[in-house]
Amino acid sequence: MPTPDLEESLAAAVGAGNRARAQELPALAVDGVTPQGAAFPASAEETAQVMKLAAAESLAVVPKGGGTALSLGNPPERADIILGTRRMDHIVDHAAADLTATVGAGITVQRLNEALAEQGQGVLLDAPLAERATIGGVLASDTVGPRRLGFGGPRDRLIGIRVADAAGNLIKGGGRVVKNVAGYDLNKLFVGSHGTLGVIVEATFKLAPLPNTRAAMVGGFSTLEDAMAAAAELRAGWLRPLALELLNGTAYGLISARTSTPGMADRPYILVVDLGGGPAAVERQKRDCHKAIVETGGISMAVEGHQYYPAFWKALLDLGRRDDGPASMITRCSVQFGQVLPLVHGHEAMAEGGKLEIGIDVHLASGTIRGFWWGEKKGMADHDTLADTVPTLRTAAGHVGGAFVVESCPLPVKRKLDVWGPVGPELAIMKRLKQQFDPERILSPGRFVGGI
Repeated sequence: MPTPDLEESLAAAVGAGNRARAQELPALAVDGVTPQGAAFPASAEETAQVMKLAAAESLAVVPKGGGTALSLGNPPERADIILGTRRMDHIVDHAAADLTATVGAGITVQRLNEALAEQGQGVLLDAPLAERATIGGVLASDTVGPRRLGFGGPRDRLIGIRVADAAGNLIKGGGRVVKNVAGYDLNKLFVGSHGTLGVIVEATFKLAPLPNTRAAMVGGFSTLEDAMAAAAELRAGWLRPLALELLNGTAYGLISARTSTPGMADRPYILVVDLGGGPAAVERQKRDCHKAIVETGGISMAVEGHQYYPAFWKALLDLGRRDDGPASMITRCSVQFGQVLPLVHGHEAMAEGGKLEIGIDVHLASGTIRGFWWGEKKGMADHDTLADTVPTLRTAAGHVGGAFVVESCPLPVKRKLDVWGPVGPELAIMKRLKQQFDPERILSPGRFVGGI
């Protein structure tokens, strides 16, 4: 229960109507840890005030954007204050001629891209549940999607950042012009820090012009080996797709059903190639994709037009995360391209052995394999069965220099394992950074790798 003093202090920092009431706090619990209070500042300065309060009272703070990535991480040691960024949802500056934009951390990915699209531009970051996912959350979690291949990820597009640190100081890195390289690179430091070093309050991005024409080519294959052969040919050629994805039949079937996209009957592996450019260039790319697909034993079709194309990619990004069909567990395995094939087979073998259903989506550009795990017939899976899949796949990934992370799972499963897995010698550096930026362990204690 919040103390009257904490309620009054939070109200003084952000306004009485912008802090949670006692009855609202259970709904804001993080992995079973209920906060004593919650505040929703509207500015960098109000955020700094909340952090100063937390530092003075030794209260742990967990930053929260849209909550779409809040399941990623170990349970916090403490979560005294939830600091929500949803009110910092403004576009500070859009210099269309310079292809840059500065925005508040609470703006959603969807709203930002819709606003920028009016000028034919976009930040072009992929995020599941983009209507809820905030820019600050995408940066803090380093959320990377399919179109990283064509447009880059958060680290590539970010050129400036403003952060409230654990003591309540506002610090800034980078700038509002692409050529700015002066000073310490705080951008890369805070991207992927999972709210353990500071609270992102503002970000500046370099933008990209939107392609005139967009289309996707979908290839269906009878074997994983054929699908990977087609992917290897596309990677080796002149074609520069915006995304190159591999789906298994379960994943594609869910996407197809949600979007009314034609199915790929009896084709258990699906290759999806995202294309963009001028109309003539896209037509040429479609022909080249079709050729590569059929020459490796596949069948192909195009997904294009306003009716199908946007909905198809949104369904792919939201796979396993929507309320009408959430996966029991979501895992991420990162390996080199040459190790994707055996690791996908390994995921399938573990699912079959545990009588689980699995949807698989592979970002072939980065070798990132996401597994979406359900019980039989899309039901909720047994907790022990889910937990038992992790050590085997983590060991297999580790043997080839990869990593295996549990992005989302029920709390009883999370209590049985470390969602991050082992960390190499870089952990010592990360701990020193934590000590430098947050010596009192105010920010998200215990959530990140190695208990940071």
